[in-house]
Amino acid sequence: MNETEQLLLAQREAQAREALLNENDLFIRRCASKAARRFVDCHDDAYSEALIAFNDAITAYRPDKGSFQAFAAAAIQNRVTDLLRRESRNAKCVPFSALGTQDDHGDEVPFEIEDPVPMVSDAALEISALRQELDKFNISFFDLPKSSPKFGRTKRACLDVIRWLIQQPERVAAVRKTKCLPASQIMEELGTGSKVLERNRTYIIAGMLIWAGDYQIMREYFKIGKEGL
Repeated sequence: MNETEQLLLAQREAQAREALLNENDLFIRRCASKAARRFVDCHDDAYSEALIAFNDAITAYRPDKGSFQAFAAAAIQNRVTDLLRRESRNAKCVPFSALGTQDDHGDEVPFEIEDPVPMVSDAALEISALRQELDKFNISFFDLPKSSPKFGRTKRACLDVIRWLIQQPERVAAVRKTKCLPASQIMEELGTGSKVLERNRTYIIAGMLIWAGDYQIMREYFKIGKEGL
């Protein structure tokens, strides 16, 4: 299923729409952070506005509008900007003269304005987003380095499972919902052993989340792509 088919399905079916929102959570958060010029997490009002904008973009999108991501990014930018304007209007105004101080000689020291907005790297956004996703599976982000299979044969079997999962968005959505791997189906279709699935659950789920999402940097860190995903 290509992107256009997935979008058209999401316009008709609530489950497909929810899956699309989940898969693009990092993209949504990245766009919201860029528009707000600050780090935006899932508890931020800017994130809520960005989710609404992305959902509206799914509804309004048509293939002749070009790239969906560009279309959705513009919608998020506009909505988050509107939020910031409303917050600015509602904020109490304090004259700069009231913020001045005096030095030891009694002379006025003017208030200096500094840009309080930290630059948020894409890597920091990805790590934060992935940690929140993994928490839903009771997996610690810091467990990932030691969860990598030690033997090449086992790693290839795990990568086959990850590849199989991400080939169909419906499979990814089911794992997100149930928090379980479809072990019986995997064993039947891929011939993967039950012990491989049990012992490498963390690695498989993390790989699925990274490759089903927009984790461009994390893919390199965990080197999943080196095996052909």
